[in-house]
Amino acid sequence: MRLFLLNSINITMNKVLIVGQGIAGTSIGFTLHKKQVDVTWIDQPSMSQASRIASGLYNPIVLKRMRMVHLAEAFLSNLDVFYRDLEAFINTQFYFPSDIYRVLHDAEEQNNWYNLKDNKKWSAFLGDIIHDVNVQNSPFGLGIVQQTGWCNTALLLEGFQQKMKNHIIEDVFQHDELSIEDGTVAYKNMTFDAVVFAEGWRAAMDNPFYPKDVFRPSKGELLTVELEEDKAFDKILHFKHFLIPLEKKGHFKTGATYVHGDLSEKITESSKAELLKSLKTVYRGSVNTIKQDVGIRAATKDRKPIIGQHPKFNNIYFLNGLGSRSILMAPYLSKSLANLMLEQTPVDPSIDINRFSFLT
Repeated sequence: MRLFLLNSINITMNKVLIVGQGIAGTSIGFTLHKKQVDVTWIDQPSMSQASRIASGLYNPIVLKRMRMVHLAEAFLSNLDVFYRDLEAFINTQFYFPSDIYRVLHDAEEQNNWYNLKDNKKWSAFLGDIIHDVNVQNSPFGLGIVQQTGWCNTALLLEGFQQKMKNHIIEDVFQHDELSIEDGTVAYKNMTFDAVVFAEGWRAAMDNPFYPKDVFRPSKGELLTVELEEDKAFDKILHFKHFLIPLEKKGHFKTGATYVHGDLSEKITESSKAELLKSLKTVYRGSVNTIKQDVGIRAATKDRKPIIGQHPKFNNIYFLNGLGSRSILMAPYLSKSLANLMLEQTPVDPSIDINRFSFLT
């Protein structure tokens, strides 16, 4: 690995290498592609399934604690336009705006909902409280969360991969094959103007360019289930977990679990049992488990994404740490990173990777 410190921040951006083609890598690549940048991806899908099996929910509210996601309004600002454009680009529908219905568990939660709904800051996101006979154990109703929905991430990524197949190399990225010189990035027999690392949680183990002590990966498991249509709530439901109606009638996705310290990417019976037990608190019909998936979230220790430029090597950039909110965050983060790369527009300091300490 050859490294040379750059003396200038003015870098021509005609060709860019992106490491990772999950939600983060796809989003920044698509954004740069629309700006006429020649993009190449290196990705090995078998290394991590987090983006492909994710619930795909986007939601500006942390429903368990009823607080706003950091930079929620910024994240929503161009989300709809971004995913509509991406749908048109790959000629595949994967984007489904839809309200989320949160189960209110007691009178305190119900009163809190009404109070927040009357608050100007919250009024755009919180709707009425309704009742539905197909949601068991919900005497205090369901609060409607607006400006939410979900994406079928598998369709998104597979469609993009097919569209850009001549620009995607399926391989494990080898950091010792990377050569950084003044104004260029070389990888094996290819040269680029810059590299963007968007490889997800494995950066914590494999990538020497990241700051130290950044990531707190967490394991998540989800189930795809078939439910009795006349007994199932047919909209996105939040209770302890989520229940998301899929395109096929009667099919739903539920999850996800959160497990720290286990990065095995193997499904477990304990997580399956947890999800089925949780589902039974809101649904009283038969359940046919179709599939169980697992992925590792690329979460950071402060639960904020990381984006920006290496402080010493000006043609190294980062987009990572989106955790469980990749669909919500990716459009804004990609726009911000592209503006930094092409116009040297600074990113929001609260999510700048330079808030962490780089190795010297």
